[in-house]
Amino acid sequence: MADIEFRSVTAAIHGRQREYKVVNHPGGAGVLAIRDGKAVLVEQYRPAVGRNVLEVPAGMLEGKEDPLICAQRELQEETGLTARIWYSMGSMLVSPGYTTEELFLFVAEDVADGEQNLDEGEDIAVHWMDLSEARRKVESGELNDSKTAMLLQRYWLGMARRL
Repeated sequence: MADIEFRSVTAAIHGRQREYKVVNHPGGAGVLAIRDGKAVLVEQYRPAVGRNVLEVPAGMLEGKEDPLICAQRELQEETGLTARIWYSMGSMLVSPGYTTEELFLFVAEDVADGEQNLDEGEDIAVHWMDLSEARRKVESGELNDSKTAMLLQRYWLGMARRL
């Protein structure tokens, strides 16, 4: 997490200087891998919310890394999967009220199995979920990780651009 830093920013709002706390973040990438009408999701404990969260594989950019390379690396590390076909789904600002983080979103198809390569401190369970079940869980709010919901919704809207 050495690339993340906290700073204060001063901005003029209605002619008055105000100070804001900002998290500088290098950005990241998330990937929705699909095979046979199912999406791969990872489940891991998230200390910030104090519980396990079901989400798409994702991770932080390393330096000036290309977001696609980051997405490919994270998919392999967290799930063991690799993919031959990749689509860009654009990007999203994670929470522009306090962080600079921009998350680049991808869909991966023609997926092949492999071995997980987890970082120390990661304990990730891999789950395959039928896309119709994922849709129900997004609609009900049960699947509420923002990057996961955004990626699935963009996928259903047909927003993919082949790379």
